[in-house]
Amino acid sequence: MNDERVERDDLTKPVTTERVRECDECAGAGDEMQTCSLCDGYGGIAVDDGEMMECPECEGSGEALAECAYCDGSGKVEDYA
Repeated sequence: MNDERVERDDLTKPVTTERVRECDECAGAGDEMQTCSLCDGYGGIAVDDGEMMECPECEGSGEALAECAYCDGSGKVEDYA
């Protein structure tokens, strides 16, 4: 955080400037590909009879879109200057 001092009529007050910038983690998208939490990245899940079926969460890819944890899905983060 950067404090600047503004002087006016013998008063000194710290001023903090706040900016919003694009999130570096998700490139401003608000979400990112992550390992599927349902199938742990395998792309399939075991069913009762021991066979594998395609994971309904990631549709067999092993990855799923998840909200960016860094910006909470907004795609923007605060940048203090």
